[in-house]
Amino acid sequence: MLKNNNYILLLTIFLAICGTLNSQIIAPEANYSDATEYIIDLERDSLFFFNYDNDSLFILTDTSGKGNIKINWQIFDRSTGLFSTLPDTGTKLNVLSDTIGTGYRLIQEETDTFTCWVIKNREFDIDIVRKDENGNLERGAYYCNDKTSDKGIDIQVIIHSGMYYVSMETLDTIEYNMKYNYSWETVYETGLFNINRGSKNINFNDNNPYWDDQTYNLTVSDMASQEKTDEVFVESIFPKAGFKVEYIELDNADYYVDKDPSYYEIYGNDFYKSDTNISAPALFRFTTKGNSPDQNSENTHRYYWNFKDLSDSTTPTATTDTLHEYLYWGEYLVTLTAEYRDSVRGLVCLDIISLDESNKIVISRPKLNAPNAIAVPEGIFRFSDVSVINFEIVIYNRYGRRVHHFEGDIRDWDGWDGRNKNSNNYVPTGVYYYIVKDFSKSVPFRPPTPKKAVWFGSDSNNEYRGFFHVFNTE
Repeated sequence: MLKNNNYILLLTIFLAICGTLNSQIIAPEANYSDATEYIIDLERDSLFFFNYDNDSLFILTDTSGKGNIKINWQIFDRSTGLFSTLPDTGTKLNVLSDTIGTGYRLIQEETDTFTCWVIKNREFDIDIVRKDENGNLERGAYYCNDKTSDKGIDIQVIIHSGMYYVSMETLDTIEYNMKYNYSWETVYETGLFNINRGSKNINFNDNNPYWDDQTYNLTVSDMASQEKTDEVFVESIFPKAGFKVEYIELDNADYYVDKDPSYYEIYGNDFYKSDTNISAPALFRFTTKGNSPDQNSENTHRYYWNFKDLSDSTTPTATTDTLHEYLYWGEYLVTLTAEYRDSVRGLVCLDIISLDESNKIVISRPKLNAPNAIAVPEGIFRFSDVSVINFEIVIYNRYGRRVHHFEGDIRDWDGWDGRNKNSNNYVPTGVYYYIVKDFSKSVPFRPPTPKKAVWFGSDSNNEYRGFFHVFNTE
């Protein structure tokens, strides 16, 4: 018996809930619906929005399963703050629609009361702030920092609208803030934002590629599917930094044009080709037009290079290629600053990129590897590392008489072919002794601690000494 009573109680509650839901006011042809801010008896009243082109202006109540019940429709009078009875007594009521909402009340059987507001959805307008008469974004919408890489474009969209209803608690007029979807599209990408009525600043700092001029196609739509479009042309003032590093090999006659042709004959085209074991001095070409997008600079008026060797100062240039010679061994994380200077807007925009540990420039310590013997007149005495600076070599015979001397850049040295003091006479077979000196350099690194070029096999006096044999085959 207890179970039956519980069942009857649950069934009664279920029917009551269903009956209440079926008796509420609905607007099946409304373009959008929401609920009021105010709350009465723990309930919010309904808001029904009808677009301008919507002719199905009616609300209704569903009384299915309730039999013949008494229906009373009322309309709100804003001048008195009271509801007055309408002559309609059916389940469907044709309504008026205005941007200042019209309130309707449904009373069933003189006990159940429901209230709604019917609002004409205002046909909104949008304005892109700072767009000139030619459709271009004006100067005030840009910003960047001449000390950092911060940059951006603020496109402000203002939506003109305005819809209202009345609070049943205080009789105050409440403005309804319609929600809008804001979307933009370029040839590269799209973006979507949710905003409320009013103004919205959209920051395009992360657009890619931000260095290109672009037309932004803007679309704003409300929750009732009304839509407005506009566009603005954005002339980019933002540079993009990128560069490629190329080591100039010592046998490259296009760059070492001051060398005698015999130099290339001695060392050959493939004598020194190594990107992983480069000795100082070493010449590099830096280009801002590489083979891949990350090696290219774009939209740049001037380049500032910091090669990180002599100081932290930068070298400005307007050309896309530049040469730099490293005189000292070490590791260098080269930095490039790309600059776009906008004199009209009074802005200097920068983009900065640096080499990292994975692609840094590594200049090895100089070293000499001398041969143990040569045969003359065919053979040449030379060293396998030809990147030495302040090079001086003296070769003596077994009696201590000097047979050869050279001082200067080793790249200008043709080697020793066995002739006595550069005459036409070749030295006899025997053991010869050489001394290489004056090859050290103090390097102005920071902190300013002098560095010296340490060679393999060098002694405490910074001299490189050794013996080798000469075999005269004449």
